[in-house]
Formats: sequence, C-alpha cells, structure tokens
Amino acid sequence: MLLLYFVFDPGSLGARFFSLGWLRFTGIISYEWFLFHGPVVACFHEHTGPTHGSVLAYAWRTLVPLALTFVFYALVYRYFSLPILHRVRDRLKQG
Repeated sequence: MLLLYFVFDPGSLGARFFSLGWLRFTGIISYEWFLFHGPVVACFHEHTGPTHGSVLAYAWRTLVPLALTFVFYALVYRYFSLPILHRVRDRLKQG
C-alpha cells in the first residue's frame, strides 16, 4: 500500500527504482511465474536430495530452478500471453 505513494512523486528514488525495465518485466510475468514455479521447485528438491549444510547444494536446489522457471515463463509470456493480450486489445479497438 505504501508503494502507491510513489505515484505522487515520480521523481523520487523509490519511484525511479520501481520503474526500472527489468523490475517492471519481472512484475508483469510474476503471476504466471508464481502459479507454476512451486511444483517445479518441489520436483527439483525431490530429485536432488538433502543439502547437508552445503551452500552450493542449497544454491543448486533453490536458485537454479527459480532461474530456469523465470526464463521459461518469460518465454511463455512473450510467445503465449502477449499475443493473446495484443489480440484482445486489437479487437477492443475495432469495437
């Protein structure tokens, strides 16, 4: 809720940070990423086994599936969701 106050001061440091391109793109695909990354991460954890306190094993079990699902859902957004959005927008413009 407090983030909405950046609307009133678009030149502030917070507003400029949240309008960075990579962060806006992450926000756009975050819904699809949120819906489907959980099962992928759970499956990855199931197949890699316990980390036994190893930072590298933990990074492998956590960061790698998150990065892979991020890339996958960025592609899903680009080649599936975005064309649908464009089609709907075009039909609404046509009336």
